[in-house]
Amino acid sequence: MRRTRVFIAILITAMMITLAAPMAAYAGEYGSITPPIVAIPTASIVLVNGGNVAFDAYNINGNNYFKLRDLAFTLNGTAKQFAVGWDGANNAISLTSGQPYEPVGGEMTGKGAGSKEAVPTASKIYMDGKVVLFTAYNIGDNNYFKLRDIGEAFDFGVDWDGAAQTIRIDTSKGYTPEGAQQPVIDPRAPVADESVRGKLVSLEIVGYKLSPDFDPDIMLYTVIVPNNVTSVQVKYNTADMRASVKSAGGADLAVGGNLVSVEVTAENGTVKTYAINVTRQEPKPEGPGDLSNANLKSLLPYGWELVPGFKPDIVEYNILIGPGKSNIDVRCEAEDPKATITITGNTDIPPGKSQILIVVTAQDGTTKTYTITVTRQQMG
Repeated sequence: MRRTRVFIAILITAMMITLAAPMAAYAGEYGSITPPIVAIPTASIVLVNGGNVAFDAYNINGNNYFKLRDLAFTLNGTAKQFAVGWDGANNAISLTSGQPYEPVGGEMTGKGAGSKEAVPTASKIYMDGKVVLFTAYNIGDNNYFKLRDIGEAFDFGVDWDGAAQTIRIDTSKGYTPEGAQQPVIDPRAPVADESVRGKLVSLEIVGYKLSPDFDPDIMLYTVIVPNNVTSVQVKYNTADMRASVKSAGGADLAVGGNLVSVEVTAENGTVKTYAINVTRQEPKPEGPGDLSNANLKSLLPYGWELVPGFKPDIVEYNILIGPGKSNIDVRCEAEDPKATITITGNTDIPPGKSQILIVVTAQDGTTKTYTITVTRQQMG
């Protein structure tokens, strides 16, 4: 009887060990799974030295991550510029402060859509020859760095305006750690000049002249565009940064009148609406051609890449040139062979930012101005 009890005890122990083994394996296989890191496109406005820039940026666990080469491209020519290098053999990224950035293509290609999986960057990171530790992720084969890490490393301002949902990058000042920033202006405080509350300080239809000339106190304007123009771009600036702005219209223009509106709401709720009546002209009758056609058919700064790519309806472009270049051969052709083209600003280009203006004059006197903003790098 005793032998029977011993045998049963041994059998029960063996069964428990057998059952425990797969459960341990299960825990080892599934219990330690790490959930994927999710990167959500950043919805905030980003201002660089006061200008609105559309970055391809993501928010991960409450922090904003920017594509490294986009930051270097945008800060090029400023006091806080930096170069980016890649050593594939050693899987290493190098950052060099104060040096101009050399574009490799694909910079500022637009914002991504939808959430994506982020993987911690495995590459070594060197800054001015020394190993540094940055929080960085690889998203879609591009490296995204925490904005505040880069701001601290290269000592430029990174501020967050929660009321305006705006990230402000300022290369004219040094980095201030998060939590030690100057407080954001209380939206309830009165503006310094009550006369500009809820008003615009500039308004334009890019490439065309408003009538009458813009005045912050004039609410109604008119613009005439040729029949071959189907959309217009509206640009504006507010006097009070705490005001909110909504614009409507400007796309899919019908022949005849089209309303473009810009509604400015001050922080106290006051609303002012600027209206622009955009008249798209009737098509010209068959004959010698459209006498008002002031479009370019092609535009090429020889040896340099336009950003964005050329389209007849887009009139504002950017290019980046090296420090040793002061002249650009601008080659262009009008859609109407009888239109005339005048080019200015493409010679003796100074370091920093300047503009090349291409003015196309149609047969009936209609003019259209294409602008290329040139950033000429400075000698290192």
